[in-house]
Amino acid sequence: MGQRFRNDIQSIMETTKNQYDVTIVKCCASCKHNKDVVNDYARMCEIGMGVVKTSFVCKNWKMKSGLNNAGRGDGKIHRHAYNMFMLDAFNEKNARISDLPQEARLMAKENWPSPEEFAKEWEAEHGTRYINI
Repeated sequence: MGQRFRNDIQSIMETTKNQYDVTIVKCCASCKHNKDVVNDYARMCEIGMGVVKTSFVCKNWKMKSGLNNAGRGDGKIHRHAYNMFMLDAFNEKNARISDLPQEARLMAKENWPSPEEFAKEWEAEHGTRYINI
């Protein structure tokens, strides 16, 4: 059913393929002129179209650079245990500072180790944080 629904959407909307043969739906959301989401989840067009609907596409559509690289395949996948380690660190941070007054909470956030520091800690104990494929 998911595939049929996907095919139905593609038959309604115009699509194109990027340099890695990934199908991209032509719409305001995938356009480089999209000013992104504002207040009421409306999209603003940078080239003067104003507020546009999600599925809107005009003759000035240009693919976002991030979508141009979709499918390149040189990304890295984090280990599940590493993701859980980072999630625990984030939850611990929030638990520690949630009861503090606003000013103290901001100071605590500034003094908390960065994600890079947590990653170094993980790698010192467990080796690489990436899955080797």
